[in-house]
Amino acid sequence: MKTFTATSGLLTNFGKIVGALIPVVFGLAVLAFFWGVAKYVLQAGNPKVREQGRHLMIWGVIAIFIMSSIWGIVALLGSTLGITTGITPNGSGSNTYGSNGSSGSNTYGSNTYGSNTYSGNTYGSGTSGSTGTGGSGDTGGDIILIPTKPVMGSATATGPNSITFIWNEPSDGGAPIIKYTVQMRVSGTANWTTIGATGVTQINVTGLQSGTSYDFRVSATNEAGTSDYANQGTYTTTG
Repeated sequence: MKTFTATSGLLTNFGKIVGALIPVVFGLAVLAFFWGVAKYVLQAGNPKVREQGRHLMIWGVIAIFIMSSIWGIVALLGSTLGITTGITPNGSGSNTYGSNGSSGSNTYGSNTYGSNTYSGNTYGSGTSGSTGTGGSGDTGGDIILIPTKPVMGSATATGPNSITFIWNEPSDGGAPIIKYTVQMRVSGTANWTTIGATGVTQINVTGLQSGTSYDFRVSATNEAGTSDYANQGTYTTTG
């Protein structure tokens, strides 16, 4: 245990030294390489200077390769042995990566990615949970909309003073229809009168005048609200 501790301490210190020297040596090697290129190209008529330039380029490349190799070896050893050397193989610095792939020191909760589940919130069942650091999650559950407006159907005169008419059930918006509200007016007049509400898609209206045309319209209501009225239907009593 003591031997491992001493070795890890030595490797840590060596890694820090290498990490400090690499930028300097690397920069000098690159500078030497390009200085050699400049000599080799610009002194085309001077073989001796061109030879010096060629040697500078070669030694510059060798120095770059050696320093890169040392850097990689130290980083690999530190990563394999779990020792902090100050050098990471991917050059990402001291950022840490959690199980969710986040970098840096930010902490993210134990988010679960699965079917219909994220950040502890279950969508569809109306339950919610914690999202870790950053506050509580949003309330899950389906979104309920108001119904679409009904579509007027057919009507049957059940006598000189009564009409039974039906309509098509609309989309309920995700919640059961609570009621349908029915209004009517004498055709050609402006004011609508609410004649009642029902839980089914038909209604029998009595007390009408014989041989008279009436306009009818209906709206649907669920827990989210009331739809627009359906396009009116016009029906005439017998007589």
